[in-house]
Amino acid sequence: MYSAVALLLGLALSARAQQPLEVRRGDLQIKVRVQGTVVSEDIVRLKSAVEGRVEDLDASTFTWVNDDKPLGYLANKEMALILDSHATTEQGLLEDRWKQVYQPTPIECPSECFILRKFISNKEWLKPKAILFEAALKLQAVGRVRPEDAGLIRDGQTLEMWPVNDPTNKIHARVSHYVLDFQGNKFEPGATFTIDMSPRHYFPPGTEWEGLAVPITKKNVLLVPTDALIRFGDSVYLPVRVSTGITTRELTEITAGTEQKRQILVLDDSQLNEAMRHKSEIDPSLVKQRIQDEYLKDSPKPAKAAKGESIEALPDADSQDYGEDPYAQ
Repeated sequence: MYSAVALLLGLALSARAQQPLEVRRGDLQIKVRVQGTVVSEDIVRLKSAVEGRVEDLDASTFTWVNDDKPLGYLANKEMALILDSHATTEQGLLEDRWKQVYQPTPIECPSECFILRKFISNKEWLKPKAILFEAALKLQAVGRVRPEDAGLIRDGQTLEMWPVNDPTNKIHARVSHYVLDFQGNKFEPGATFTIDMSPRHYFPPGTEWEGLAVPITKKNVLLVPTDALIRFGDSVYLPVRVSTGITTRELTEITAGTEQKRQILVLDDSQLNEAMRHKSEIDPSLVKQRIQDEYLKDSPKPAKAAKGESIEALPDADSQDYGEDPYAQ
């Protein structure tokens, strides 16, 4: 005879109905979800060093530019006139030829940069110190970790991240510059980190992003649903199925499913939710068997014949002649 120990979800706030499940083996991962924003760092403004006309402008906003590739050139008046007078000549060949003679001024970032804004266009005449571009030398993904997860993240951990509005655009990066933020007297601080983005893997500035890190993985361990566990004080209990024997109002015999000295938890009625307490119930089969046993015990048993003798059957009462009825008139 089996019964389920009525403890499942006894202390849980959820009102979901209880259901029987099984302890199983499997792999368990701790996944930490983080979120943040991409910001521009080390912003510079590129200005014209000389007077000239913009030529061969080859840079678009929100793109990376290598430090060995000019964004364009500033041509002086002599070169600009030559370029205009040979409009029928193939433009690329002409520029390459006269660049060696007049040496136009290249427009360059001090290092690899991300173009944020462009203030000029091709063939535009500029004065000295005119603003050409605004660029960021760094793009950083600034991430935020919740207090309950702050102790699980470390520098160097791999992070999968994606824009909030485009979850399919996923890239991988490594956590860096991880810092717990002890603000005031907080006992459980959160944390922040920054990831330097590269031209190969980046999101544009201002992108709101989410990410997922897996700091811990355990293989082939015993698993139960977290909702099946009940915390009482500093201990955690798991309701398990047992086999029961004799039951009284106070005690029940356990024949299988646990062992001696195993700690247990007893809940009060208000914590049982939809579960019921186990109690002694009438077993119809036992009652029927008991009735049969009592009947056989009270029934007369047939006489046994001595050895070598036989017991004749009693004659039928209706076939016997007992003489005249003494009370007949």
